[in-house]
Amino acid sequence: MAYDKSFFCEFIDLQVTNENAKDYQSFLLKAEDWFASEKNGHFCRNKIDILILKGYLEGLYSIPYVVISSIKERLPIILKDAPGLIVLLKEQIGMLFPSYDKEKGIQDFLAGKDSVDAELFYILTSDNIEHVVNVDIQDCIMNSLLMPIHNDRCFPEILRMEDGDTVGDEELWSSPLKEINECYRTVCEKIGMNPVCDLSRCSFDTIAPFFPSTLVSEYRKLSHRALVSIIMHDKTHAPLLDVLDNAEKVLNYAEGLTDQDLQLFIIYCVEIEIEADSILIDRCKLMEALVKGDRKPFVDFVQSYIKRIKKAQIQTDLTETDFTEAIQKTFDNWELGFGGKEDADENEDEFERLLDSFIRSEKSE
Repeated sequence: MAYDKSFFCEFIDLQVTNENAKDYQSFLLKAEDWFASEKNGHFCRNKIDILILKGYLEGLYSIPYVVISSIKERLPIILKDAPGLIVLLKEQIGMLFPSYDKEKGIQDFLAGKDSVDAELFYILTSDNIEHVVNVDIQDCIMNSLLMPIHNDRCFPEILRMEDGDTVGDEELWSSPLKEINECYRTVCEKIGMNPVCDLSRCSFDTIAPFFPSTLVSEYRKLSHRALVSIIMHDKTHAPLLDVLDNAEKVLNYAEGLTDQDLQLFIIYCVEIEIEADSILIDRCKLMEALVKGDRKPFVDFVQSYIKRIKKAQIQTDLTETDFTEAIQKTFDNWELGFGGKEDADENEDEFERLLDSFIRSEKSE
């Protein structure tokens, strides 16, 4: 099935109800044909429209009898590249992953192993994880959109000032990440255990001109691993394991503790979870806007960024035209990546080059 923009947008505002369930099922079957094609088989890595995947999984969740075998086979891929979407199937994990072993998941997760059990444990014990979806593609979009910042005289000044607010990190870099590693090590020393991970804050040049979604999601997972390590070491906190998927209950548990260091560490973990979600929500909104062909969210984002630069009294030569061109380039790259053109596999488009370049740079660091 060739790419058809209207096909991708059909379901965007569709809410599954008893009345339209049959129509939705029909749409999902059409989607199945698209997924089944050789070209689109590995949709998460081939920049498949995340919205259609989300709609598909919502369909599986809302209409349990629509569980198509090929999607079931691809669940490990979804688990790796778009774990936030698995939350939509939370009640059906036993059916979709019948071999899931929670105890093995805990062990693998603490050991930092990349296993299905570890990923499922992480997802099932996390709150605010819905937007951890194709974070590498989110970064590619942001890199394309903010390329003018890289090339302007304001960038060295942004790096020099190291102001998290300027790059819009929503306090993630400025607050919890600044303190959590020392706090974690203090708690570990108190209970006589070795830290299972390093929560040291990254350098500011890593998060400028934007905090990469890949890094945001990594810090989120590391803080979760650190918290689980404490729970598993000190069994008196075992009840906390059962409520980790509810941030409010986790905070309520922390309030009842007498150990102020542990209390503060748990609060930091929840703050990282919430602030990370705030950043990823905005990135997902931009992805959705790309699919819909809506430029307004991009214009709003750029205007907000420029206001932060001016508020920080940083000199810049950037004009509205620079960002207009960057927005256009971002949309062009997106269309090339999703275009379904016959020669798409033969001609390496710039979107693909940006993505590959970013992934290589992340690995080298």
